[in-house]
Amino acid sequence: GINAEYGDSWCGACSSQCCRRCEMGDNGKEEHPCQDAVLKTIEKISQSASRKLKELKAQCDSCIQDLNDSFDSKRYLPTLLSACKCLEPKPMFLAIDCLTQLMAFGFQNPVPTAGDIDLAMVDAIVDVLCEVMQNKSKSGAKVVENEDVQRQVIRALQVAVASVNSEVHDSRLLLAVRTCYLIHLTSRNSVSQATAKGALDQVLRTVFDRVEVEVKDLLEQRNGNPDQEELATAPESPEVYIEGDGADGEEFTAQLSAAPPMIEAVEAVDMTGEADPEPHEEQEHDMDMSLSAPDPNRKLVAGPSSPRTGEPGRLDLLQKDAYVLFRALCRLSTKQPPEGATLENHSMRSKILALELINSVLLRSAKSSFSSSERFVYVMKNYLCNSLAQNSVSSVPAIFRLTTSIFDTMLAHFKEPLKTEIGVFFSSMLLRILETDSSNFSQKLCVLQMIHKLVQEPQQIVELFLNYDCDLDTDDLFNRLVMILSRVAQGVASTCAGDMLPEQENALQKQALESLVLMVGSMSQWAEQMRSLEKPDQSAAEEEEDDDEHDDTEGLASPKLNEQEKGFDARRKRKIAIEEGLKKFNASATAGLKYFEKNGFLSEMTPEAVAAFFLSFAGLSKKMIGDYLGRSKEFNKKVLYAFTDRFDFSGRSFDSSIREYLQAFRLPGEAGMIDPIMEKFASRYFEDAKAGEYADVFSTPDAAYVLSYSIMMLNTDLHHPEIKDENRMTLEQFQKNLRGVNGDQDLDPKFLEGVYKGIQESEIKLKDDQAEWYNYDEGGSNKLKAVAWETESKRTLSQMQDQLRSRKKAVFYTSRHPIHASPMFELARWPMLAAFSQLLEAPKSDTATVTLCLQGFEHAIHTACIFYMPTERDAFISSLYKFTQLSSLREMRMRSIAAINTLLKVALREANSLQSTWHLILTCTSQVERLRLMGIGARQESEFFVERKQAKAHRDVSEQLGMFSPADSQEDATYVVSQVDMHLIQMLFEGSSQLSSTAVVDFVMCLCLVALEEIHAPEPRIFTSEKVVEVAYYNMDRIRIVWSKIWQQMSQHFYKAGCHPNLRIAMYAVDSLRQLAIKFLEKEELSSYQFQREFLNPFVLIIENNSLLDVHELVIRCLAQIVQARAQNLRSGWVTILQCFSLAATISFSTICVLGFELVEQLVTDEQYRAAAEPFPEFTWCLATYACNQQNTTISLSALNYLVTLAEKVAAGEIGGRWEDDLKIDPSSPAAVKVWEAMLVALVRVCWDPRGQVRGKAIDAFFALMQNHGHSWPMQLWDLVFTKLLFQNLFGGILDNSPTYTCIEGQRCDRKDWLQTSCESAMCALVDSLARHTDKLRPYFEATLDFLQNLITQDLSNPTISVSGVAVRTLRYMVTVDLLKHTELCDSFLHTIQYLLVETAPKELVAQAVASAQADLDDQSKEDAVAAAAAAVEAEDVVPAAPE
Repeated sequence: GINAEYGDSWCGACSSQCCRRCEMGDNGKEEHPCQDAVLKTIEKISQSASRKLKELKAQCDSCIQDLNDSFDSKRYLPTLLSACKCLEPKPMFLAIDCLTQLMAFGFQNPVPTAGDIDLAMVDAIVDVLCEVMQNKSKSGAKVVENEDVQRQVIRALQVAVASVNSEVHDSRLLLAVRTCYLIHLTSRNSVSQATAKGALDQVLRTVFDRVEVEVKDLLEQRNGNPDQEELATAPESPEVYIEGDGADGEEFTAQLSAAPPMIEAVEAVDMTGEADPEPHEEQEHDMDMSLSAPDPNRKLVAGPSSPRTGEPGRLDLLQKDAYVLFRALCRLSTKQPPEGATLENHSMRSKILALELINSVLLRSAKSSFSSSERFVYVMKNYLCNSLAQNSVSSVPAIFRLTTSIFDTMLAHFKEPLKTEIGVFFSSMLLRILETDSSNFSQKLCVLQMIHKLVQEPQQIVELFLNYDCDLDTDDLFNRLVMILSRVAQGVASTCAGDMLPEQENALQKQALESLVLMVGSMSQWAEQMRSLEKPDQSAAEEEEDDDEHDDTEGLASPKLNEQEKGFDARRKRKIAIEEGLKKFNASATAGLKYFEKNGFLSEMTPEAVAAFFLSFAGLSKKMIGDYLGRSKEFNKKVLYAFTDRFDFSGRSFDSSIREYLQAFRLPGEAGMIDPIMEKFASRYFEDAKAGEYADVFSTPDAAYVLSYSIMMLNTDLHHPEIKDENRMTLEQFQKNLRGVNGDQDLDPKFLEGVYKGIQESEIKLKDDQAEWYNYDEGGSNKLKAVAWETESKRTLSQMQDQLRSRKKAVFYTSRHPIHASPMFELARWPMLAAFSQLLEAPKSDTATVTLCLQGFEHAIHTACIFYMPTERDAFISSLYKFTQLSSLREMRMRSIAAINTLLKVALREANSLQSTWHLILTCTSQVERLRLMGIGARQESEFFVERKQAKAHRDVSEQLGMFSPADSQEDATYVVSQVDMHLIQMLFEGSSQLSSTAVVDFVMCLCLVALEEIHAPEPRIFTSEKVVEVAYYNMDRIRIVWSKIWQQMSQHFYKAGCHPNLRIAMYAVDSLRQLAIKFLEKEELSSYQFQREFLNPFVLIIENNSLLDVHELVIRCLAQIVQARAQNLRSGWVTILQCFSLAATISFSTICVLGFELVEQLVTDEQYRAAAEPFPEFTWCLATYACNQQNTTISLSALNYLVTLAEKVAAGEIGGRWEDDLKIDPSSPAAVKVWEAMLVALVRVCWDPRGQVRGKAIDAFFALMQNHGHSWPMQLWDLVFTKLLFQNLFGGILDNSPTYTCIEGQRCDRKDWLQTSCESAMCALVDSLARHTDKLRPYFEATLDFLQNLITQDLSNPTISVSGVAVRTLRYMVTVDLLKHTELCDSFLHTIQYLLVETAPKELVAQAVASAQADLDDQSKEDAVAAAAAAVEAEDVVPAAPE
């Protein structure tokens, strides 16, 4: 290290800051450590110099003597420099080596100098070395070509630039770079070339690293001492900020142009922006090798060439060095090599080297502070972009490859300041190369390789979409990229200039396919990364809200969009609306205008607004505008006038005016549409030209109109390729055609000549017109395609330069929100699906292509699942399933097997998001299992379920359809199954327990659907049905709510399978259900839940809907096993079991009825099944059902006995379960009322049994319960008994006029038989009950009398049935029982009798009899009176009196 005592002292001998003190020689003089080395070097130089170098030898001898007296750099440096210029290799090598060692060990002079022309020692050394290497003399050329000298010069210059004690800046820096550049170009030795190139790279590294170190030091000093004004400012001076090509940029360029004249000499370009000079000879094409000779008056003094670290102005100096170097490289890269130059040409090598160094600089500066420097951004915008624009159209593979590499670096690291430029290059360079047929194979492959690298970075493709596809002012780069990649991958856009080999075409397709796969993979990867980054940032409250509202099917859950991210969405929607409008407009201008008006892009549908819209709205078809303006409708004419009136042709020539006018639209092809347009233009130009210098050109508007037409004809005649040169219109012909058009006068010949020459030199066409007169590609040769490429390149270069000149300041957006990948996938989904499907289906696709396609399917499905895009997910999975070819074994290939494995992997990965697409996946597993059985030679499942003849018939049909053949099916199936990962299938079903609550329901639903399809196929199978059972086992421990949804699907499957017409399948379903039931009932059920009942419900449905005896028997026996195994855990399940037993008694077979009743008897008699009475209403109903069965009277009577026994147990409170406590503690509780109600309802149901013996016993039992236990019944129960059970159900049939009466639950009986045999006994039993419980039943005595009164007084439709007689006998029976001893009841009874006597008396018959008797009496009185009168007359002595 530096000695502290002498660290700050300067050596008097060499003027360097030594790392150790000078030593004292034997003579007592101060001796410098380098003195001996310098002396020996000078002695060697003197000895190696030839005789003709007498001056050099003498100078060496003199120097040795002087150095022995006093060692000083001023004495030995001139000698060493002279040796460098001696043009002899050995002395030069020794001198340069010595100087290199001196600079390397810090013995050069860094002391400040005074005087403008004084040079530091390093500057002098650099000047001499560079001057020597540019010596053009014959002897100098030989020396320059010496490999050792070249490498030594390179080393010396590299050391000089890297020196930390005396740095090289400005012109010397460029001079050193230029010399290394020259050696690389002129040297014939590959080692020297590589050394020079490495030195250039090292020099650039040193220059840019110094900037970074200085910035870092300044920041550290500022943080340590923030009060310093110099350090408080930003590392870069604000006055160097450049934006665009404005005045500030020109001023900054002018400031840099004030650098020493050596800069211009090195770059061979004028830095003020003027045109470059003509290139020199080939070896001097890239750099001007003529350097002005060093000033002989300059002095070698001790002094540094730049400020030290931390000093004011140093950062600006270092940045200026970097800027000038980079600008020089950019300008060198724009030098065009001679036509036909090869890669060995110096100019070509110069361009390639410049591009390589530029790429190196960009990569090195990507993460440095200089990359954000306004100076660096300025030079990239104004010089680097110009270089890229010119080199992007190069057909040289090396140049184009370097250009794309530079652009890739810009895209990766400088996209923020160069957003507009990147958009231009991406569209005009990369996408154009892939779209056009004129580019060659190497160009397309190079672009695809760059895109391949681009799409591997998820952030880059997302930013590409946000900044260009969501920007209204830019092209849809991402959308175009996807479309082009899809077309290239499919081979649609694989045409190239020149003949392309099949291998090359496959290489392009594969590269494009890889890019598509990486792109869709990057989308999903980016979304997942962003989602994982956002989760830790959410607060606990937000997480709770998200959990409450979360749905597994909602896809990607993310935080709310901020304002910037909402802006992306709004801009994207607006851009989509514009694109839709442009599509409509380009198809029909009228429809497009209506669309734009509707969506707010066109303010109003007026001529002025439409005209302004045509001129201001970008993207409108110029052809459609021209067609619209040329129509003859009145509104179109008004639009044409308003459109033309918006132009101002004042002071403009006719040629420039018509060119400007025709740039706004394309003239229509019909003469009738062109005429009004040209007429209006001529009128407008004539009016505007009146006040200008062109006022005297036309005397009338008609002259301008005729000239306009003539110009259109001339333009076509001069530039149409099908017209031969000798047939083109001449100037004289053009003038002759226009004679007398200007008011019977001729137009000025000079004016017409100017118009003719203008059209001849520059064709009138739209600037953005991509159409050419002819197509080089259709059947053209390679030469024509090369011409097409050159023409297209020129046009593209011109367009890029125009766009770069008109660029606007754009804001670069970045986002960390995962939702932005969703619209990206919406754009890419169908092109990707088309590419993957076509290549996967192509018979020539190799294994690598198939693997890529399947990876693309996998990534696309994953992305669709992330963002919950069901349409896209279903489309990709359906296509992938189609490629499995499982429907035909003969057509299966390796790609089909790979598709099967991919489909299974997708199912495992995206299990929670597949929803209805599970159907295809599970169908695939079913088919694979079928192949497995076929491969191992096992019997197919269908053989167990169909007869042999039927199975053989199905097999024959399958052979005809190609599913398998006897010869090769087993071998092929074995091979297929060996390649399929069967473990994935098992994991698929085992993993169902890990699915989300929503996904597992979808999975089970599709599983059951596939299982039903299997069992209903011509060759039924039960593989999936077995998996239904397995899945039920795996998921039985889920929470009950989720399990209920799962079982809702499974129960339907078991029900439908249990009702299958094939007995074996139905029995398999019932037995599977039994196994699951026993497993499910291992867990106890809490009270008030109905899970067991729901689970066992398929048994009920099977009995109700299956008419097979064996199935019914199996169901009953399965239920018996369930009861026997899990009776202690049965709760709500008893309801279903008892319901099944009831169905066995009603709708099943007689044997099943007996079997079922045996089980019911066991439940009633065996104490271990006391829990069966838990659902007491269902239990009594089951007994009542067996009591009402019409197949076996013995069973009916036994069931009725059990009902009576059970009733007694109810009265005693010994029925067990939860009812027992209620009956014992409070017989009047609602629970007790419910028990008694169930019992009484069951008995009432049996009371209308068509068999007299059964119903009589039931009636007796019913009323016996009323009489014996009614005293404990609450009034609520009595009210139910009288209002519902007695008057509505039991005696309700008395008032029914139909022949039969249907009681509870369809219990039917002949009404006449019941009235004759059972009605009166039931009525009397009712009276006995009233008498037994008179005090409690007084309120119902009136109701009973009213009911009897109603029976007696009603008008019976069938007089043969004496219902009233039964009622009268019942009233008479009331008198005989001890019921009317109560005065209150007796009064009611007498009132009823009185009412009945009155109501039932024959009133009409009595009235008629009285009337008849009265009439007879009246007639007799009249006869007697007449007879008396007659007798009196006869006696003549009696006077007749009036009769009384």
